[in-house]
Amino acid sequence: FTTNSGEWVHVDMSVKPDSISARVKTSNSDWTDVGVVSGDGRDYTQDNVGFYLPGNDEVAVANFRFVKH
Repeated sequence: FTTNSGEWVHVDMSVKPDSISARVKTSNSDWTDVGVVSGDGRDYTQDNVGFYLPGNDEVAVANFRFVKH
């Protein structure tokens, strides 16, 4: 997944006891799955979840929303 600098990206993360999945969307694209992490016997709802930004990259967060299912 790549995008132009300054373009907004909508990130949707789903955290379940046995997995974390993520997908992204821009104004010019449909939803794109970017990965799933899963592990035997691990409850991801009991851990921290975040974004890894290499180097000097920056991210701004707007309209953050948490929905518990």
